[in-house]
Amino acid sequence: AALKERVLPGDLVINCGDYKVSIPYYSDLNVYQAETAEEIERKRPDGKSWKAKNVMPFIDISQIPTDRRVYLIVQNRFYNRFAQVFNPAEWEKLGEFPNHRLYVREANKSTEEKTMSKIDELATPERLSFRNQLIQAATRR
Repeated sequence: AALKERVLPGDLVINCGDYKVSIPYYSDLNVYQAETAEEIERKRPDGKSWKAKNVMPFIDISQIPTDRRVYLIVQNRFYNRFAQVFNPAEWEKLGEFPNHRLYVREANKSTEEKTMSKIDELATPERLSFRNQLIQAATRR
């Protein structure tokens, strides 16, 4: 329930560890199983079978987009794998639960957003005043 309340359109939800079908079922969210490309090929079902176990959607860990907010569910038996496969410094832990941890990685800002952010940092009242004076002088000519 906590996940469903946080996730916005465009956000991505991925799972590291044992895939729990209850998460997408109760949250009504698409949850992707994060694996390496090799693991995905190894776990992919052969054709369509009613007995196939690995029918969840996969995402290659190396292909996780950086331009979207990503929520990561790490199952308790896979805490060490999280530290090995992901860069923990990129992830903020949102919560610790009995069987898993929930992390988020915010989307990387585009170059334009970074530039605008830097401009905002530099926009002190004195600089804005000087800028406005330059604009007024230029419009008087």
